[in-house]
Amino acid sequence: LYAAAALRINERSFALYDHVFSAQIAGAYDREREKWVRTRSAARRATALELIVHGAKDIDSAERVLGYGLRRRHTAIIVWKRFDDVMMTSEPEFGRAVRALANELGCRDSPLSVLSDESTLWGWLPGKTTDLDRLAQAWQK
Repeated sequence: LYAAAALRINERSFALYDHVFSAQIAGAYDREREKWVRTRSAARRATALELIVHGAKDIDSAERVLGYGLRRRHTAIIVWKRFDDVMMTSEPEFGRAVRALANELGCRDSPLSVLSDESTLWGWLPGKTTDLDRLAQAWQK
């Protein structure tokens, strides 16, 4: 009888211990991942701004930070959401919109998207995309 009670208490203790520590680990992971995403996003934004303002000084380093090949022609776009637009509220949603636009225009490589602030995204479409009418039509879809 005592052994069965001790075993049951032990099982419940381990279950509680496992639940509490799993929740703590998951919470710590989520916090660290969010910090990493913010840091990565800030590094990408700083690199893009440096390229825009001062030009390319170290292309290899900039390409590593951005994850995007700079040694080609690009079409730059700026995407922003209206204040009342709830459809695009985060960098991934902005990025999906830019990727969809790039696909519509037939870009073979992935575009570069850098969140400038909470409502503005800078984008670069790889390749020669100079047909502005086609660009405007693709964006309306």
